[in-house]
Amino acid sequence: MDSGTAELHEVSEGIWEIPASAQADMRVPARLFADRELLGEIQSDQSLDQLQNVATLPGVTGAALAMPTCTRATASPSGESPRPSPPTG
Repeated sequence: MDSGTAELHEVSEGIWEIPASAQADMRVPARLFADRELLGEIQSDQSLDQLQNVATLPGVTGAALAMPTCTRATASPSGESPRPSPPTG
């Protein structure tokens, strides 16, 4: 999987985004909070791939979010929040 770095752009100072259009099954954008130095470290592992995977999950609203402390983990980046929508019914 491509880490989406080709489509990663800074939306404001310290806030980076991979648009939902970067991967066919992404439901929401993937957003990362990090300065440029940390971004370089984050791009060296698979954290952005995992963040994009979280953005494909049903129930995620707004954006899949990752904090500057995100690191590669087994399921989703540590420091990441999918922001699921509340249940209905």
